Amino acid sequence: MSQAPNTDPNGPSSPIRSDGQQSEEEEHVDKSRWPKWISDAYEALIADHEPDSLWVRTVRAWTALERNYDFSNPNGTVCAFVGRPFAVSWWFRNRKPVLRVPPDDIFGQVSEFSTQWWEWWSMINPTWREHDIATGRLVINETDDGDWSMLIRPGQCGILTILMCLFWWRQHLTMPSQSQDWNSALEDVSWVIEELIQATK
Repeated sequence: MSQAPNTDPNGPSSPIRSDGQQSEEEEHVDKSRWPKWISDAYEALIADHEPDSLWVRTVRAWTALERNYDFSNPNGTVCAFVGRPFAVSWWFRNRKPVLRVPPDDIFGQVSEFSTQWWEWWSMINPTWREHDIATGRLVINETDDGDWSMLIRPGQCGILTILMCLFWWRQHLTMPSQSQDWNSALEDVSWVIEELIQATK
């Protein structure tokens, strides 16, 4: 699988400095009491990304959210099954591997996955969130304040599933023109995670 060209601020680069030391940002990540599923997912998701990129900051924020949940990992907390990308079902069937990307025949075309993901993401978000009239998609970073309870889903079946979708999606990007949709998705997920952190304090 070819990697996306490094044309955006979230592109791949080593999080380790040339002198072999961890970045200052990495040193300040609170990894105390992390269960193995958190640690494994974190290391897999941030590998080969700039330590100050929005992607890495979002993954770090996700670990803070899971800390608010006291790292609970219950069964049955998955967001809606209906409308989710086929790759999510593959991930669950294969015991949620964080180091594997769904096969091409499961993932499908980037444009198809993007459409599936946005439809699913819009569906599992609170109904009070504003939608764009033309596209039906969520309006990113709107200022409405409402109840986030329907997205309070701790563990591997919660927001981690959303991050895994973005992770796979990016692995399938092959040209800069495909990155805009992914960047928009990341921006919205990042904002939602920050809102959830505040809602679960």
